Amino acid sequence: MSSQHYGFFWDISEEFGFSSTISACSFTKQLGWGASGMVVSSTSGLEVVKLFSDGDLARHEANVLRLAHGLAVPDLHGIVSDGKTTGVVMSYGGSPIKDVEQATMEQKQQLAAVLRLLHWRGTHHHDVREDNVMGIPSAGGAFPHH
Repeated sequence: MSSQHYGFFWDISEEFGFSSTISACSFTKQLGWGASGMVVSSTSGLEVVKLFSDGDLARHEANVLRLAHGLAVPDLHGIVSDGKTTGVVMSYGGSPIKDVEQATMEQKQQLAAVLRLLHWRGTHHHDVREDNVMGIPSAGGAFPHH
């Protein structure tokens, strides 16, 4: 895959009521597609941006990440835009698991606990699948990546 630069003209985090902590200045490596948009990694590999053509979906994603702060999910770093596409910048959570059945009981319980806390905080994920679970750490290590 050729390297393409996914640039944005401005940080619009304040419009979303959020103080930006974005450290990346360039996003170049496409990691894949989610249910709502493309995910692109920063050149450092420490942050990703999830691209949305629908600003309302981007706002929802940012709000879910804010509600999930402190849980085993990526941290919200900010929101960027080029005027047409909105990008939600977050910490890189690792590669998705490929087979949840290979997870330990402790890892499965940890995932259930995260989902319960999200529900308690007033949000529902609505898209829990193996591609969206990023290897939950445990005493026995992370989910296997194949």
